[in-house]
Amino acid sequence: MQKNTTTNILTGISLMMLIFIQTSCTKDLEVNGGVPDLKVSLPAATFKVGEPVLFQFEGDAGLISFFSGEVFHDYEYRSGRTLEQGTLNMSFNTNVQYGTQANQFSVQASSDFNGNYTSFDNVRQATWTDITNRFTIATATTYVPSGAKDITDLIQEGKPLYLAFKYIYRPSAQNGLRRTWRVQNFNLSSTTASLGTQVIGNMTTSGFTTVDQNPQTEPTATTISATTISLVGTAVTPSTLTSETWVITKGFSTGKVDLGPDRPVAIKGIADAKLTGYAHVYEKPGTYKAYFISANANIDAKKETIQSVDVIIQP
Repeated sequence: MQKNTTTNILTGISLMMLIFIQTSCTKDLEVNGGVPDLKVSLPAATFKVGEPVLFQFEGDAGLISFFSGEVFHDYEYRSGRTLEQGTLNMSFNTNVQYGTQANQFSVQASSDFNGNYTSFDNVRQATWTDITNRFTIATATTYVPSGAKDITDLIQEGKPLYLAFKYIYRPSAQNGLRRTWRVQNFNLSSTTASLGTQVIGNMTTSGFTTVDQNPQTEPTATTISATTISLVGTAVTPSTLTSETWVITKGFSTGKVDLGPDRPVAIKGIADAKLTGYAHVYEKPGTYKAYFISANANIDAKKETIQSVDVIIQP
């Protein structure tokens, strides 16, 4: 009888311990600080462009992030932003010096170049449209602005747009000395209703790459730097080949472009000291809706509050 009683007691203790362990394992940790009590206010109704806007804080939170309301930091586009097709404008400056060879320089565009710059055959197999006559081109050593020209008509929906500067060198004994063409200040911009004018390519971001027709026998002397493309014929003397050199951009996306979600700026982490405020400078006039996302969190849970403040920026 005593043996059965002892067994029952041990069994009961085991069950209680099992229940305690299960309860301990499934109970979430309490969020330190609970729901954040951060409150945001402004010291004035309006501010000037370039003037720091001081958002004043009462209360605290472990984590604070900030959407200014500006493009790419707008809470309303936190799930994603799609850029509609806008007007595409291209511009650059040119100069030319030395030599006498004619008809060496042209401006080209393609929507079916395969993006492989390793062989001249890839350039030759693409369809290129000569758009030189849309621009003002230099005739001497003084740099001449091409003018910003609309090239929207070159876009083919769903296909990338490649732009290029083409240089033809002919043997100097029969055609005169080579000329040197230089290109600076390349700019490709898109103007849309939602974002205004955005630069999508310049001298350093357009991925300019040289493709040479005769790299083994009579290589081009063309160079590309951060500021200047110098289109030059071969340095081989005497030259015997007619040769093309192309400087081609990367493929620019056309049509609607998925820009991804707008992002906030993290202004406070859990380990950071309490903030009494946060300053931000707006560079353009307008009315902005700034959002502050405050949160307290641990590995199990997150308590969050969202506040918005209207900010009026005057010129």
